[in-house]
Amino acid sequence: ALLILAGLPLILRFAVSMPRQLVADIYTDQRILRREPKLPKALSPMAVFLITTLWMGLNLTISIQSQSTVWQLFSICFAGCLLLGAVIDQRTGLLPFQVSIWIGLSGLLYQSLEAPERLTEHLITGILVYLALVGLNQLVFWWRRQQMLGGGDVVLLAATCTVLTLDDVLWALLIATCTGALEGRLRRASVIRFGPHLAFGILSYWLGRVMLA
Repeated sequence: ALLILAGLPLILRFAVSMPRQLVADIYTDQRILRREPKLPKALSPMAVFLITTLWMGLNLTISIQSQSTVWQLFSICFAGCLLLGAVIDQRTGLLPFQVSIWIGLSGLLYQSLEAPERLTEHLITGILVYLALVGLNQLVFWWRRQQMLGGGDVVLLAATCTVLTLDDVLWALLIATCTGALEGRLRRASVIRFGPHLAFGILSYWLGRVMLA
């Protein structure tokens, strides 16, 4: 309960401070400066209400599952990081590497406690997924002069391999692709911010396979 109550203020705080720090760190990147010349210093009341409602709903969903305490604690951390990344990417178009690093480290801790014999397998999968996506990005950029996935999306997918198998990651990516395509069609936009869709795909698959088991 304390972790749940402490998590929400952290999400709301970092959702505001981290994007501003990111833009400060990459001020030479003209693409970001043109798109986000001035970031708001606070979330709107509606955004705070929606994030709070979603956060409490996620924690309620996690807490009622008949799973181990370790699984529940990790899932709360996992959900918080994905929610934070989704909020930041939706507001700025940037998915911070820090969020993915937190996911990767907590995932390694979870695996070391729940299935230490599979730790090496997950690490190798994460490395291979990262290299494959980077290589695919380079090919798409060479062919069409634009990236298929942003760097933050690639690192996030690699970090989730600490707890998900390759098949799991592909299913999560499929869900994200479908919801992203739906957003693009509804908004009639050729480019969307994919981070929120990745977060939804990963978290819905992580929780769905437990709820439907």
